[in-house]
Amino acid sequence: MKTLEKTVISTWGDTGKAWLEALPETIDMLVQLWQLTEVKPVDNMSYHYVATAIQAGTRPVVLKIGCDRKVITSEYNALQHYDGVGAVTVYDFNEAHNALLLQQAIPGNSLLEQFANKDDVIAQYAQAVQGLHSTSQITSDFPKVNKWCEAIDRLEDPRVSPNLIAKAKELTNYLLSSATDEYLCHGDLHLDNVLQHEDGCLVIDPKGIVGEMAFEAAAFDLLTKEEISHSDAKTIIIDRVERLSQALSVTKDRLLAWFFVRAMMSAQWFIEDNGDPTARLALAELLYELLDNKFCLKDNVAETYEVIADWYDNHRSHDLFEKPLLDKVISMLPAKGKVLDLGCGTGLPIAKYFIEQGFAVTGVEGSKNLLAKAQHNIPTATLIHSDMRTVDLDETFDCIIAWHSFFHLSPDDQRQMFRVFEKHLKQNGLLLFTAGPEAGEVWSDNGGEMLYHASLSPDEYHKFLADHGFELIQHESEVESLQGATYWLGRYLAQ
Repeated sequence: MKTLEKTVISTWGDTGKAWLEALPETIDMLVQLWQLTEVKPVDNMSYHYVATAIQAGTRPVVLKIGCDRKVITSEYNALQHYDGVGAVTVYDFNEAHNALLLQQAIPGNSLLEQFANKDDVIAQYAQAVQGLHSTSQITSDFPKVNKWCEAIDRLEDPRVSPNLIAKAKELTNYLLSSATDEYLCHGDLHLDNVLQHEDGCLVIDPKGIVGEMAFEAAAFDLLTKEEISHSDAKTIIIDRVERLSQALSVTKDRLLAWFFVRAMMSAQWFIEDNGDPTARLALAELLYELLDNKFCLKDNVAETYEVIADWYDNHRSHDLFEKPLLDKVISMLPAKGKVLDLGCGTGLPIAKYFIEQGFAVTGVEGSKNLLAKAQHNIPTATLIHSDMRTVDLDETFDCIIAWHSFFHLSPDDQRQMFRVFEKHLKQNGLLLFTAGPEAGEVWSDNGGEMLYHASLSPDEYHKFLADHGFELIQHESEVESLQGATYWLGRYLAQ
């Protein structure tokens, strides 16, 4: 009870104190209402009053009472959704007193108590995760994981390393943008919330949040308090993440990333609840050192294209659906003019089309593998292996195209690119680039690898074009005939 009192007061302040004062009377009322006997409070209460009991002289049950109605209601809704599949059954709900009457797991030992037997614990934990994943399609209005991830945006405590904060924000964006196969997750599935019941396990205390399996599994207790300062802590983490990844058939890198994000999320919640985030930050530091740089290639998408060059070559449409727009651009250019294609890829189909129309094309590409294909496809072009952000050519062009390449740059890099455009365009030269329909950052699966995309807002593109001496000729958003592309076409008038 002392831990319960301390936690409730720390979290809910005066509201918590009032709830604690009324708790004995609330318990007595619910005991009579639900015909409970042998009421025995459990030893590990923290945020809720929890007791085992017998209902009507025969049925083993659990009485749970909370201070926060929203939290208890969310648990009730989640348990209703699971309907006894993989989770304890909810027998009754007293909304007025934030109380649940639940099935009692027998014998009720948690997986945390068996942690010494890691192989068996991981296998049982994986079964618990998969059991919840097997439930029916979501029908109620449950929150999504991005709501919880808003905690990452609030990270600013001086105790938290700026490197950790930056990585947490970057990975959160990546994970949310690329999530698939989402379902109603428990949300807080640590080992103390998985209890043995007869020949299997049942979960308790679900939060009910829509997310992917890697998010759900990343609530697993990676390290004990003693292990977190162990010299082999990182080796232990890798071993357990790999075992869990195999048991659930989820990507190890993705699982590791969610462990990191969840550790940072938890640290922020401790900070906001006036708790101590030290343990969560210590875990985050260990995980940070294990994160694979390839997992978040936001700053150099060319490295991803090195991996998927063959896939891209096979899947990039060569039908030249862009032809009507390109013909409009060509009609405004001098015959046999010079075109700079930034992010030319394989040279197909755009660079090749300009060459066929008599233009001298210079292609700049950051991926050596794509550039090798371009050398085969457009041998008459001048091809340069370079990052478009740092390219510095001693010439100017009649037209610059950055079609489906400019949008791989971060928002800050996109802003800086307008200086590159200025430097390489003749007066009255044209600029054609694609972006997104609105400000944001997203990731998409391409050939099994994740590619980063970003966009400024339309208002900001208008401003940057004007500030750098461009006249806007045409802008269209999510054009169906261009396979959903959003493009900007401007003329450089010089400053």
